[in-house]
Parts: sequence; structure tokens; C-alpha cells
Amino acid sequence: MIHLIFKWIYRSCIFIFSYLFRIFPIKDNRIIISNYYGKGYGDNGKYICEQLLQMDENLEIVWLINKNQNTLSFNSKIKIVKNKSIKGLYYLCTSKVWIDNCRKHFYSYKRKNQFYIQTWHGAIPLKKIEKDAESKLSKDYVKNAKLDSKLMDALISNGTFSTRIMKQSFWFDGPIYEYGSPRCDVLFSDVNRKNRIKEKISIDKKYKILLYAPTFRKDMSVEIYKLNFDKILQVLKNKTEKDWIIFIRMHPSLNKNIEINNQNVINVSNYDDMYELMLISDILITDYSSSMFEFMFTKKPVFLYAPDINDYLDDRGFYFEFEELPFPKAFNFEDLLRKLTLFDNNKYIYSIEEFIKKIGCFEDGKASERVANLILKKVYKNEN
Repeated sequence: MIHLIFKWIYRSCIFIFSYLFRIFPIKDNRIIISNYYGKGYGDNGKYICEQLLQMDENLEIVWLINKNQNTLSFNSKIKIVKNKSIKGLYYLCTSKVWIDNCRKHFYSYKRKNQFYIQTWHGAIPLKKIEKDAESKLSKDYVKNAKLDSKLMDALISNGTFSTRIMKQSFWFDGPIYEYGSPRCDVLFSDVNRKNRIKEKISIDKKYKILLYAPTFRKDMSVEIYKLNFDKILQVLKNKTEKDWIIFIRMHPSLNKNIEINNQNVINVSNYDDMYELMLISDILITDYSSSMFEFMFTKKPVFLYAPDINDYLDDRGFYFEFEELPFPKAFNFEDLLRKLTLFDNNKYIYSIEEFIKKIGCFEDGKASERVANLILKKVYKNEN
């Protein structure tokens, strides 16, 4: 009962302040960004932001961020504002453009001539999402998602498959722009950027990197992520005659970490930018995360480790038959070691190229520029 009272008070405060702040004019050059409900400087918002600041120094960019988040990596030109604050409501109410990659749980009531662009956080989903998974989602989430879709003015897609999924699952009948994924632009960077990132996180250039980035489970358990990393490192060293390290990147929705007792295994879960990690990594191991599809564009190996595939299918359902995915698949740990040992790169490249053609998907490193041009058009022509 007390929880419901506080919830009512909170929503009432949002409602009141949202309308009070309408006395202030919308600033045409002000853009506000949120990433994963208040996470740090990463994902699509980061790359759109960097592009916008290159194209127009007169923009005022505001980023909503939760307390205790690292702010050191932010561009110095960005104004950082606490998420779920009255100040945050003010900036939402007076910004010309909203950019988000998740459903907005914190917002002012959108005004005429404000433009809300939803970039989403998984361009090619494996797991069913939104309306397609409605029976598996909470009533509160569905209610909020439908409201969020009414506020949205545009969605960003990276090809025909993503566009089809968005049309059928987002409760949204507005424009979907097939521009590519801004966060994937970094994957097309040159070796100099790779070296700068390794330097930033103090990784010797001699090391090859395996990135282990599983998705979350609804029970939030971490037991399934506890692999024998020593054996994986030994297999890779035997196969390549190189020294390797392993990055572990837990899903942003998971607030727990696994215990690590190996100096060559590094927890990078708190690193803001997953896509910089993907750029410098040589192999990705995941399970059901859409990161498999984005890493695919680097042409570097992706391995799927799926020991609980049946449980996961029962929970959510997939858009693809798991077997038709173009990546080596392992359903137990010994099988994973075998797949790493026997990996055939030529066969792999052929498989992913055929898959990309089949789903009509593209990334070319220029998505941020396309999205930024769309935003600047809205800013300067005052379009809605």
C-alpha cells in the first residue's frame, strides 16, 4: 500500500512539474539524450552526439545520467544532468529533440514541435521483443511501452528485417529510417583507434582479446556465466600461438558480477562503450545477445554458447531458428572448446555473408551522419 502511495506521489510530481515547465520556451538547439535508463556515455546516443558536435558547435546537448555512473569519458561539451530529477524534467520539457535507446520511464509530457527519435538498443533482435513478446512482459511495461510509442516520432533501423520487426512489434506506425546503427560506426575504425582504446584501458597491444558478453536471464542468476576461462585461454594459445586475455561484459540490466581469479580475465562490465570493446576484440562469445549480429559486421569470429537453449526458448521465443544462425554453436563447455579448436574462418565468412544478404541488413560506418542530418533538419527547419 505504501509503495502505491509513493508511486502515485511520484507520478503526480512529474505531471505537475511537466506542466509548470511549459512556461519556458523550447530551445531549438537543445538536444537531450538518455542511454539504458540513465547509464553512461555509450550506445547510439554517444555516436550521434559526437557527430552532431562535429557538425554544429552551437548545439546544447544534455545527457540524463543516474547517480554513481562514471562521467570521466563524457565529451566536455555535454551537460550532464541527474536522471529522474526536477532539473531533468526541465530539460526534457525545453529540448527540441529527445534521443533514447530504451522505453522512456521518465519524461515530461511531450510538447508540440518536440521531436523524439528512438534508436533502440538491439538493431537485429534474436529474442522476440515488445508486442511480439507481450504475454511475457509485465503489464506495467506494456502500458508504458504503448505510451512511449505514442510519443515517438521516428525509429532507426539497419535494414529490411529490422524494419519489419519494428513495424509489427512497436505499436508504432510512424517513419522508420533505414540508416544503420550509429553505435556500429566505430566497428569500421582503423587500427589507430584500436590502439588508442587499448592504451586507454591499459591493454598491451601484444594481446589478442576474447570478449565474453552473454545476455541476462530473468532470474538474474550469474551461475551460468561461470566458465573455465583458464581452459579457453589455453585452447586459444595452442591454436594461434598468441597470448590472449578475456574481457567479461555483463548485460546492462544485470546488477551482479561473477568472481574472477585470473589476471588474464578482466571484468569490463562498467566500461561505458560496449562497441569500443567489440572493436578491439578478436573473438566474441555470447549466447542470445543481439551483439552477435553487430560483431558479425567486423567479419571476426562469433561463437554461441547456449547450454540453456531450451529454457530460454520457452521463456521468450526467437525470430530465427537457432540452427540457422551463421555462427558456430556449442551447447556444453566441452563442445565450446572443440568449436574454438576446429574453427574454419573461410567457411565462417561465407556463412555470415550469405546471412547478411538474406536478412537485407547493412552497416557501413556512416549511420551517425545520417541520423545527425535528420536531427539538424528538424532543429533548423522547425519541423515536427
